[in-house]
Amino acid sequence: MSLQINLPFTVVFQKNWEALASRNTDGSRKYKYIINKGSSRSSKTYSLIDLFDIYARQNSNERLTVWRETKTLCKKTVLSDMIKHHRKTGRYKLGYEFNKTDSIFHYEHNNGGQTTVEIHGTDDEEIVHGFTQNIAWINEPYKISKETFDQIDMRSDVVFLDYNPKKDFFVNDLLDRE
Repeated sequence: MSLQINLPFTVVFQKNWEALASRNTDGSRKYKYIINKGSSRSSKTYSLIDLFDIYARQNSNERLTVWRETKTLCKKTVLSDMIKHHRKTGRYKLGYEFNKTDSIFHYEHNNGGQTTVEIHGTDDEEIVHGFTQNIAWINEPYKISKETFDQIDMRSDVVFLDYNPKKDFFVNDLLDRE
């Protein structure tokens, strides 16, 4: 059975998707960091929710993680927005299972593989120092230390960051890169 989902995407989604798909001439990823800086209601969060969902549906055996300074806060903000947006767009639990206890979306693939989208907090050092992921999304990273960011960064192929430009922090050092 083929699953078809039609969604209206924003320009923010399109630019993030193109950045994720961009490759160098040798086939390696062009961008390690994809930074979304903008005001509230700029569609950053919903665009990244859509990107993670579509990517998880299309790619097998991948691990995608979403981070905030605590798991509780990540669940109250990003996870809540994910579920609300999936319900609003008619795809909640469509093509994936959701483990509410662990806050993990499991996308099963026809080849027997599985991709997960996992909700985490940087308050658990064991997880920060132990997890590897293909793609990490760090949401509103103001209270995440540079050392914690470095741990997630070194264990990720791509890192998305999204934030409102309220104050300077370690992300400013990344803005000088392409």
